[in-house]
Amino acid sequence: MRTWLVAVFLVLAACTGPASRPEVDSGMNPRIRVLGSDTRPWDVLYLGGGYLVAVLHGDNALGLWSLAGGPARRFPEVGYHPDAVAPWDGSRFVVAAEGVGEVQLWCLEGGVLVKEKAVSAGFPVRDVLAADLDGDGRRDLVLSPYAGRRVRILWGAGDFRFPESLELAAAPTPWHPALIDWNHDDLPDLVWSDWDTGSVRVQVNRGGRRFETVFLQPPSPDSPRQVGVGDVDGDGWDDVVAALETGKAARVFYHRGGEQVATEDIPAPRWGYSSAAVTVDGTVILGEEGRVILARRTAGRWALRWLPAGSLPSRLRLVDVNGDEVTDLLVANSAGGGVTLIHGPLWDLAEPLEMP
Repeated sequence: MRTWLVAVFLVLAACTGPASRPEVDSGMNPRIRVLGSDTRPWDVLYLGGGYLVAVLHGDNALGLWSLAGGPARRFPEVGYHPDAVAPWDGSRFVVAAEGVGEVQLWCLEGGVLVKEKAVSAGFPVRDVLAADLDGDGRRDLVLSPYAGRRVRILWGAGDFRFPESLELAAAPTPWHPALIDWNHDDLPDLVWSDWDTGSVRVQVNRGGRRFETVFLQPPSPDSPRQVGVGDVDGDGWDDVVAALETGKAARVFYHRGGEQVATEDIPAPRWGYSSAAVTVDGTVILGEEGRVILARRTAGRWALRWLPAGSLPSRLRLVDVNGDEVTDLLVANSAGGGVTLIHGPLWDLAEPLEMP
């Protein structure tokens, strides 16, 4: 196991780089907005208070948008090639800084982003997830590599300190770990896809910082890029949806009682899917080139609808940004097109789509 080097530092003020293009309207519907259309965000997070933060991988910066309007502010202090962002607490969030091999704790203070602390990961970090996995009341971090065969858990000791760690076996490129309560024991479990080998696996949390691997899909020709978690069939158990970049489908792994019970594919109209999410009512949302696809199981078949997005939607975030108790959608368009913000109800807003 690697020796962890912890570098903790306080930033008293944050400076901004050049502003990007101001927020623009999509021109299609007032409930659809595009922010920073000239950027390529890999991930996006709603911070509350009307602010969005995105990791701008190619710009080596964080982008901050106010929903009240105006241009983005850029914060290059994050370093080379940031990849992902995760909520921590309140207005604080964690950034996976792949190019500098760090995870960083940032805070939104008075409309400015401040980097508070950083922890060396010892490898290029592609994804970060924050949760209390061992039930000790302190948040832990789950880190997946840009390329590698291990997912690493940093066990939190408070104050963004992580003196102990655990490595879980994976195949190359185990991107986008997600949380699921696989067996309803109130211990957070992990699920991810191994993009290079086509496998999808759950790491069942057995307590005592021990995990057991359950394969939903063994190695296969498919290329599952990302998984979404939610109760698709309404049976009270969360299912797993894998966005298949090849195969022109998304695969739903239905599950009950800690066991996989069925598998079903959602067809892709044009290309493969790049991202996945599931709403509280079981609607599956999938990122496809230039749009997001909404899918519902109706009368024995999948009913599909679509909403506009940018190029290669790499992250779908379901949030309520305006406090109306209706789920909105944030789309990080990683190959171009900025952040698409779509105000719900999403299914009612989407256009019907017929498969060719």
